[in-house]
Amino acid sequence: MFAEDATAQRKKRRKSREKEEAREEFSKPWKDNMIYEIGFGNPSFIGGSGSSQFNIALKPGVGYKFHDRIAAGAFGKWDYLFVNQFGQEFSLHDYGVGLFTKFKIVEAFYLRGEYALQSYSYDRRTGFENRENFLEPLIGAGYRSGVGKWVFGGEVLFHLSRDVRNYAGQVIEFWIKIDYNF
Repeated sequence: MFAEDATAQRKKRRKSREKEEAREEFSKPWKDNMIYEIGFGNPSFIGGSGSSQFNIALKPGVGYKFHDRIAAGAFGKWDYLFVNQFGQEFSLHDYGVGLFTKFKIVEAFYLRGEYALQSYSYDRRTGFENRENFLEPLIGAGYRSGVGKWVFGGEVLFHLSRDVRNYAGQVIEFWIKIDYNF
């Protein structure tokens, strides 16, 4: 009988503590809940047999932290590709915009989902320049480390769209990340 009352009291205290934490989170000024991130991604240098390729990408983003563990926002993405094939050189630029959501599992690990409108400059299957636009869902996970509001880490995202995987020749994106306030 007393054990049941004690358990009920603990549950009640925990629920009121959770409600108080949620109230505090929403009572903060909105600028205190803003998050900022920048990613450097898909670095590669491939060479041999008369051709070489260099690739680097940049992805800045801004969002809002709804809870200590949940954030959502928008980003822009730019991807630069330099190719030299048998003496012919060309530079290609892919770009896009999108929305993201992040869920912090523990302090060091988080899940991420993205939905973007991405414009690719050439078909990697055929090698022909032919700009195509795709709606691109991605899902992945990240690791972060650091003290305070500034953290750094890495992120791996998987392309859910088969069309994008085939056209862009890319199944996974790798990002080196710097985040503020998440």
